[in-house]
Amino acid sequence: MKLPPQYRTLGDKYVAISLFVDEQWETLPASKNVAGGARHADPRRFDIKFMDNEYVLIWLTEEEFAAPLGVPPTIEGAPVPGWLSKSPLEYFGEFDLPRTVAEQQAKNVFSPGGLAVNELLSATRPQDGWKNLPGREALDYGWPIEITLREGDPNIGKPAREFRHQNELSGYIAAYSEEGQEQGLERFLDWHAHLGGTMFPMQGYPDFSPYYIEISEIFGGFNFGNGVAQIDLKEMKLEWAC
Repeated sequence: MKLPPQYRTLGDKYVAISLFVDEQWETLPASKNVAGGARHADPRRFDIKFMDNEYVLIWLTEEEFAAPLGVPPTIEGAPVPGWLSKSPLEYFGEFDLPRTVAEQQAKNVFSPGGLAVNELLSATRPQDGWKNLPGREALDYGWPIEITLREGDPNIGKPAREFRHQNELSGYIAAYSEEGQEQGLERFLDWHAHLGGTMFPMQGYPDFSPYYIEISEIFGGFNFGNGVAQIDLKEMKLEWAC
């Protein structure tokens, strides 16, 4: 994902990030006889462990971001993860996959037959589209990310904290505080991901910098227990809760 200049915390050279995670949905068998070389230190790679999962965030240059997508290697003796061996629909399920424009329009069309009839008809149609492609073929399909300005968010550039007296120091306004409700900050709740500004954690507020990204599960097919995650792009930390 390409970031606005104010969120490029490693400097102007690195303009985007890629986030990887190990298997979150299935338990893989142990690897056997997998050879691997030593990993050299990379100042733009950050390994983060949280809730028994390993995440890797890598900063990209403009040239790397514009380059073709990489292809996952085939490693002899290593188990093939489900997201690579199954179709997206089989692995993630319909709920955790974003809808295409055509699918959303079809869902919104009124039919006198009712919802049950529509679902029955849908089940009898042949399965096609990218969601039913084999995992490696489905990698050729992606969802463009459009970043728009959050108009009227008073919390841009202010770190969110758990307690009121902490927020008074920075001027951060919690969404469900009395002042936040007066300003209607809950209007920012309808999102799949956002950079900075008003935070909507499922439980407590992490002690993160204002330069963070908050993401839901559907933004990348993650497993956060139906919750949301925050990634601090300055301190390079990740937390999620449900």
